[in-house]
Amino acid sequence: MECVAAAKTEYGIGVLIVFLAILLGFAESREIRMGIGIGLGFVGILAALVATVLIGFCDGSCSSHCTCNPMTAPVMAGMGIAAALISFINVFYLSRRKS
Repeated sequence: MECVAAAKTEYGIGVLIVFLAILLGFAESREIRMGIGIGLGFVGILAALVATVLIGFCDGSCSSHCTCNPMTAPVMAGMGIAAALISFINVFYLSRRKS
């Protein structure tokens, strides 16, 4: 049942992303925001890797009771990559910005 493990892992990673995003909203120092942004980027990469390489989701044919959608893995990977790209773009913006 790799789908159950992957879903629970993705849920935990999603909670971590939300927590870091809230911290990013309250941080005042540019350096702290850059650090949180880098962390968010790597967590986004982790989310994409969990969905595709590390655990993965099945294609919906694992058993007769399986309710998995074959689009789950690509969507989760895309969302992780999007979170990583947005975070790294924010870090690049913060590094170029004058205090």
